[in-house]
Amino acid sequence: MTPYRLSALIPLVLVFTLAAPALAQGAPPATKRAQVEAKMKEIRNRMLREQVGLSEAKARQVEAILEKNQAERESLRQKVQAHRRAIGELLAKDSNDQPAYSREIKGMRDTQRQIQALRDKEIDELQKVLTPKEQAKLGVAMQQMKRRFNQAVRRHQGADTSHR
Repeated sequence: MTPYRLSALIPLVLVFTLAAPALAQGAPPATKRAQVEAKMKEIRNRMLREQVGLSEAKARQVEAILEKNQAERESLRQKVQAHRRAIGELLAKDSNDQPAYSREIKGMRDTQRQIQALRDKEIDELQKVLTPKEQAKLGVAMQQMKRRFNQAVRRHQGADTSHR
């Protein structure tokens, strides 16, 4: 599996962790997030064993790699979002403050580079644990998970708007 294909796997874990709270209902936000994160870990764990065919030990290694940098990944994601919001606000105000645009664009690009460096590090670690065939199976399984997750989010968002 090419580094590009494998790098697409890491953001999926982020997507599952961050967007998943939209699927939980009826509990306080922190509780929803914990419930959804636990469910996503369970699904990922099952996928690693059943679809990718990893042993219990190897699946634990992969889980550890994917979760090790989760806090940093979340922090960086929030920074990118903050830069995007700031750019959106500048545009909404029709600002001509060129240094402000430059500052936000530079900040966003620098943060995206940090995210890519984190992904590269994780990919290197995964390549030490998984065979090329396992990497390929993981890539396919993660794409399927992402597709199902996005469909569930869309269904949930459609249900939210129909109840308003």
